[in-house]
Amino acid sequence: MLRLLLGDVLGVAPESLRFERGDKGKPFLPDQPQFHFNLSHSEGYAALAWSAGRTELGLDLEDTTRNVDWAALAPRFFARPESERLSLQADPRAWFFRTWTAKEAYIKAIGTGLFLALDQFITYLEPQGWGLYDLEGGPLPWQLQHLESPFPDVVAAWVGATGAPPSQSHLYSEGSWHALPAGSGP
Repeated sequence: MLRLLLGDVLGVAPESLRFERGDKGKPFLPDQPQFHFNLSHSEGYAALAWSAGRTELGLDLEDTTRNVDWAALAPRFFARPESERLSLQADPRAWFFRTWTAKEAYIKAIGTGLFLALDQFITYLEPQGWGLYDLEGGPLPWQLQHLESPFPDVVAAWVGATGAPPSQSHLYSEGSWHALPAGSGP
């Protein structure tokens, strides 16, 4: 399915696409060096983001109805400011998934996957709000965008280079693709 979609987006025969993996496993198209894409899936949903002529991007989505021990995962994988903020939320489960998707989108954008521990950067700081920060609170050169999902139980986040326009993102469910508009802010 990925080959068919990317072939359509690029206007090339799907069978002509050649995939390779970076040193940490992130797939790319060596014959299309200016084209970047990222795929994510959770339960019966999938999301695909792509961009031409710019830096890497990352995308993550989560089905928030799946059985996850979020209360045990947060202190283990979130940076201290995120864990502290979680405990103040009216709906901590929803905030957990929003934070988790932001973290996964970032490590996918930079191409490290879980080679970079999730507690080694911050996605939410007071009073700045949502963004990407180092452990001292300094901004990282990446833009975080929560995406609006047409499905109430799905959350998604996109990360790309700071100052670059959001890529095209689409979510798959129920046999069709839906464009994901950018959220109202980070």
